[in-house]
Amino acid sequence: DGYVYAFNGSSGNQLWRTRLGPAVGLSSGGVGSTPRVRNGQVFVGGPTALFALSAETGDIIWKYEIGSMVGSSPVLSEDGGTLFVGAEDGFLYSFSI
Repeated sequence: DGYVYAFNGSSGNQLWRTRLGPAVGLSSGGVGSTPRVRNGQVFVGGPTALFALSAETGDIIWKYEIGSMVGSSPVLSEDGGTLFVGAEDGFLYSFSI
């Protein structure tokens, strides 16, 4: 449906949801990857960008526009300072976080 959701682990209640784009289809997509959480941020691929969301509120902290689906799950370096993600444009991206 194009949303990333956060739930309370004890109660199961929804805490927030954030729309990344339209629902997944053959030529478009919503949530493209499994989210990765680090230092209060949720990193997740969307239909044309990589997003960093607040783990507390779901608000978009930043977005890096790639122009194609970010369908691989973000990976953090061992020290947690660099985020790596691949996109459907054939490139691997790295971000200092």
